[in-house]
Amino acid sequence: MFPFAIGPHHSGYHLDRCEEIVLIDAWLKIRSRIPDDEVWHFDFQDRFFSTDSGVSEKVLESIDRHLKRLRLKTLNFRISGHTPYMKIRRQEKVDARRHIQDDLQTRASTESVVDAARVECGNVPPPISKSEAADDPAVAAQRRKDEALERVRREQEAEAARTRQAEQVAQAAEAERVRQEQEAARAAELERLCQEEAARAAELVQARALVAAADAALTQGKASESRLFGAIEELLLGFAGKLDLLLARSKLANLQINELASRIEAVDGRVAAETERVLEEMAKLAPKMVRIQPYVSPDVDDQPDYESHGHANGRSHLNGHGHPLHHGHGNGHDRNGHDRNGHDRNGHGNGRDHVIYSTPGGYGGDRG
Repeated sequence: MFPFAIGPHHSGYHLDRCEEIVLIDAWLKIRSRIPDDEVWHFDFQDRFFSTDSGVSEKVLESIDRHLKRLRLKTLNFRISGHTPYMKIRRQEKVDARRHIQDDLQTRASTESVVDAARVECGNVPPPISKSEAADDPAVAAQRRKDEALERVRREQEAEAARTRQAEQVAQAAEAERVRQEQEAARAAELERLCQEEAARAAELVQARALVAAADAALTQGKASESRLFGAIEELLLGFAGKLDLLLARSKLANLQINELASRIEAVDGRVAAETERVLEEMAKLAPKMVRIQPYVSPDVDDQPDYESHGHANGRSHLNGHGHPLHHGHGNGHDRNGHDRNGHDRNGHGNGRDHVIYSTPGGYGGDRG
């Protein structure tokens, strides 16, 4: 590096190309690790890559400090003579620095390039005094020759850089074209997938609508079926109630019929027993009865016919003189007014002949 004065107590340095490679590589490694309160790095970023000016010694000290903090290799620059690269000015120097930055940023690893640059830094010629340059024409000629070679080398590097840049632009254009084609294909595929998804969504909505309609119909059918089953169950319950009522009534009627039959049998038994008793009593009384002739009045025509007429109990009674005593009893008649001997309530018989008996008590009557 070749020194120059910035102020009374402040110096700057012009750097050779190899030194700028080492400096730019160090700057790329530490710039994201510098605190924002250190404003010097903003000024260095703007001045170094936008102008052809040199580098302040304070900036070089700050870069070395951060390299030590991060445990990286320091710059280790030394004072040298003024090389042909240092004489480049204005836009040509700016383009050279930006080219170095772009080249280092595009490499996967900058270690080999930086190591080669550090070796080259050791070969930079030392500074030459003014007296040596004036007294030795050969040194001056050699310097001019070196400057010419440096200029040719820079032109070749610039041409190579332009060629690489053109190739990079072409590669970038090709990559962009491929990317656009891929994006177009991806967009077309995405559109197709979206259409398929829309179709499937429409089918799904239609299927859901059909399922909902079927579910509603099934629910309505179940409700109708439930109401029908309820009505049938209610009707069956009504029929069952009526059948139970009819069965109960039939059982009650059977019980009443059985009770009536029992009563009839009991009455028949009592009637038969009573009839048998009466017949037995009559059979006992029959030997004691005396058959008497009917009384005939002298005046037959004036006497009533006691043989053909009776009273309500079917018997006519005579006193001891043969005159009728009209006494009778109302028992023994049926519903038509007939007693057991066929007489009606008026005492008329059924046409049979009446026989008058006399009893020990003086009474007599007809039988039958």
